[in-house]
Order: sequence, then C-alpha cells, then structure tokens
Amino acid sequence: MRRTAIVILVAGAFGAAQAQLPDATSLYGIHWYGNPGDESLAVNPTDAEEMADGHPMWVMEITHVDEDDAPAWDQPWFFVNHAGRVTGNDKNHSLVFRIQPYWARNVPHPDDPYSLADFANDARAAADTLKDYVRFWQVGNEVNLTIENNRWGGSEYNVIWTPSPEQYAETYEAVRNAIHDITPNLAVPEQVVLMQPVGPGLDRGEPIRYMDGVEFLWRQIEGVSDPDLIDGFALHGYAQPGGTNFGADGYMKSIQEQLMVIDQLGLSDRPVLITEFNKHMPNSHEAQIGARFVQRAYQRMHEWNTSTGTVWPGQPNNNIVSAIWFVYPRGGWDDYSLLRWKEDIASTDPDVNPWYGFQAAAQQDYPAGSMTLGPVVDMGALWWEDDFSTLSTSSPPPAWTQNTIPNATVTPTDEGLQLRGTGGTGSATVYSEGLVYGNFRLEADFTFDDGRMVNTGVGESNFEIRFREGSNGYAVTFYPEQSGQHPGQVRLRRVNNWSESIDGLAENIGIADGDSFHVAVVATSDEIDIKVYKNGSATPAVDWTTTDGEQNVGWVRAGTYNMRGATLHRMAIGGPEWGGTLASVDNWMIH
Repeated sequence: MRRTAIVILVAGAFGAAQAQLPDATSLYGIHWYGNPGDESLAVNPTDAEEMADGHPMWVMEITHVDEDDAPAWDQPWFFVNHAGRVTGNDKNHSLVFRIQPYWARNVPHPDDPYSLADFANDARAAADTLKDYVRFWQVGNEVNLTIENNRWGGSEYNVIWTPSPEQYAETYEAVRNAIHDITPNLAVPEQVVLMQPVGPGLDRGEPIRYMDGVEFLWRQIEGVSDPDLIDGFALHGYAQPGGTNFGADGYMKSIQEQLMVIDQLGLSDRPVLITEFNKHMPNSHEAQIGARFVQRAYQRMHEWNTSTGTVWPGQPNNNIVSAIWFVYPRGGWDDYSLLRWKEDIASTDPDVNPWYGFQAAAQQDYPAGSMTLGPVVDMGALWWEDDFSTLSTSSPPPAWTQNTIPNATVTPTDEGLQLRGTGGTGSATVYSEGLVYGNFRLEADFTFDDGRMVNTGVGESNFEIRFREGSNGYAVTFYPEQSGQHPGQVRLRRVNNWSESIDGLAENIGIADGDSFHVAVVATSDEIDIKVYKNGSATPAVDWTTTDGEQNVGWVRAGTYNMRGATLHRMAIGGPEWGGTLASVDNWMIH
C-alpha cells in the first residue's frame, strides 16, 4: 500500500507537466545524473547543465525489476520522483533506462526461479510506472562478458553462465513486446527498446569476454524472430589506451565496426545510442588525456554523423543519436567520473580537466544524430577494391592496418603490395581493422615471388587470405613447395586453431615461385564457397563449399608467414551477389 501511494503521489505531481517531453536535441549525454534521493537535483540549472552548456542531454539510469533480489532504491517506482527532477523545469533531458532483473543478471536461465515471463511482466510494469518520463529502454548489458551473467545456485544467484546470443535475443524479444504494451505519455508516444550493447573487443581467451563483441552483436540480431521487432541499438565504446588522437581513433574504429554489423543486416534505419563511452582516468595524468579524448570523441562522432561514404560508397553513415559518458557523478566509479575531476583538478583548462573538456565539447553545439538516417547496403555491388599502388590507411575503404613481426616489410609498388620477410619469422600482413564483413564476395590476386622459409627452424612458410577474422575466423592458406610442412597445398584453416584443416579441406595444387593465383570467396550465413584459379586458368584448381557457422563477421587480411616474398596485386570485396571478375578470368593476371 505504501509503495502504491508513493507512485500515485509523484505521478500526480509530475505527470501532466511531462506529457509533451520531446527527445533531447543534442549529441551529449551522461550516465547517472545524480543520487535519486538528492533533492537538490530539482534546481535548474544544476552543475550537470552547466557542464553541458545548457543543452538538453540524454541521461542514462539503471533499474532492476526482480523485487526478491533488488533493493527498493533500484526498483522502477523509486525513480519516479528522480525522473521528474531530471526532465522537469524545462531541462528537456531524455531518459534512457537500462532494465534487467538485477546486477549481473540479464538473461534468465531456464532453471532460475525468476523466469523470462517474470522479467517481461516486470518490464511491462516498469514501463507503466515511468510512462510519463521514459520511452527509451535498454534490455540488459554486455551479455558477452561472464561477469554480467549469474544464474541461480540453489540459494542465490552466484553461478556464472554464458548465455548464447540466441538466448539473449529471446529475452530481448519478450521484454520488448511487453514494454510495447504501454504507451508513453510523451511528445513521441512510441516505445524504443534498444538491444543490449555488447562488450566491444575480441575474445582473447580471457575469463571475462567469452565471445567477440561484433560476433555476439551479429548473432543476437539474427536470433530475433522478426527484424521488425528490433526498435534500435545501444552500443558501448572506450578510448583506446595509448591510441592516436588521445584514444579517439581506436574508439571510433570500435563503434564503426559495430555500426557495420547493423548496416549489413539491413537495420541502419533504427536509432543507435552510445549508452556508455569513457576513458579510464585513475590519476591526473590519465584525466588530462581524458579531457582531450572527450572533445575529440564528440568531434569525431559529429563528423561521422554529417559525412557520407565513410564505409559504404555513396551512402550516408549510420547516425549516432547520442553518446552518453560513463559516469558523471562521484561514487563507486570515480576513475571515470567527470565530477570527481572537476573537484580534484584545480585547473579549468578544458585540455586538462575532463569536466571542462566535456563543457568545451558541448559548446560546439553538436546536434543529436538522426533516428533513421543510415546506408542501404547493396548486396550486389562492388564495395571497394585496391591495386596496392599505395597503402590506404584511412577512410573511405580500403583502409588497412599494417601488422608486421619485426624483420618484415610491406611496400606498395606499381605491381602491388610487396610482402617481404627478412629475418625472424618474417610475417608481413595488412588487415581491415575498423572494417568488418559478414556476408560478402572477396577476391584476391597474388604471386609467389620467393617461397623459401625465412627461419628454417619454424618448419613452414605460407601466404594466406583471412576473412571473418576476429578471435576466430577462416584462413585460406597456401604453402609453397619450399615449406617444411604441407608443401604445395592449399588448406582451409580456422584462425587461432592452426593445426587442422576445416572439414578436411586440403588439396595439393603445386605452388612454385612465379605462380600466380586468383582467389574468390563467397560467404553467406554459414555457407562458404572458395575457388582458387592458378596461372590464369579458367578452371579452378580448388573448388570448395563448406557449411560452418563458427564465425559470422570480422576483418579481412592478407599476408605471409615466415616467407621471403609474395606480391599482393589486388583485393576487392562486395556483396555476396556481386558477380566479381571471373567472367574475364584471363584479364586479371598481372604477370
């Protein structure tokens, strides 16, 4: 009875005033506006508004809905008064609520006493409780991290488990449909339920991340029964430690890769909100980097929103509606807190103090990105090709990252990219960091110049084309006759599990110095077709089709391992329906 009375009282106080709340019009946002019990938040403007230069912001909050586990101050009813303070007094901030059963619980396990049906019912009640203030919801958080997933252990939720992307998709769909039963009393009376943000990055065998971020994102999207049920997406990204442009370049590559997954699956017309981005700032030195990162990051995101063709030729970039800094207030996350560094660094220089850095970014008046603007990816088009007369390293594609083990060189020439091993294991490669592809047609033309092993103690030399590469992926590997292992063979291997060929796909075709090859790979869902043509022949020396769903999306790469020399003449990638160049196979030969 007491709980119900509180909700009615506060809803009566704020409901009518909030009925026409618009969506925030700026790109700026903060995670946790402040303590929900702090009455000073009713004052306008507060410190947060001063930091945001008076712009309406996107404000992220978290609510938990399992009443048997979550304390009262985490439950939806407790946030009603807080929501009124955040959005009231003409502040016009937009609230985004992350909703889950409780901390480290996102996907109910089938054996949990708190079921998926319970979660959906409680999400519906939460949407009803907060309908005067909230229409944006994020279902769960970073499910590809083990630290985010506990199941029932018999007396409490203390057993780690690893939900699949498909299990998350089932959860999203049930919760999304339940929230849509409620109509918000807002200027735009439609619910927007965002798919959870993955923990970005690769699964490097650590106990925390059990699946690559982009791979989990791809599979959770495909796991939903009907793509029309996906309202939008939440993404996470972070400053690259030690990276260029104060970490902003690596941050944007991570965001770009996630957006490319959404684009390729045909959902670029759905709103995308970055509901967590930051720089780790444990000391004043790192805080100074963070002050510059926040400015560069907002600048880069605005440039992205207003640019065309960065990753898809002739197409607008998939817009970022908002970017929400984690976190604003002091508390349990002080190494990321803007308010902490305002108070702990005396300087008001925006290149020194992150709070003032955020303010300087807000003074640029970057608008919120479009809710619907994004590319239409043509699955029958050539997306890009490269003759390697120069080495492209920035947008638009191709944009390569060079990766060489010491004692190797990568040199662009008129004939193509020379890959030379000069010592050690002589590994010379280029790969498409920041550009990920799932369903595509890939072509590559290359010549073996000198197949000898650089280091005879290693036992092999090779040239390979990798695709869908992350912590997993596929490698079409060519071993020259001089290799100590598999001489003259082509093998299909799994990235980071090099010892065996996939489905036994290995064929001896003879590979001598001076031999040239054309490779065509078509990947669509779990079907992979590979053809290899040798020395201009119109008949493939290798013609493989395999079904393998271990990796759905990732980088492309070309390069040598422990080999003295090869030349990569051309690489091209397009949609899986692109016809390629095989119709004129005798024209592609460089030599």
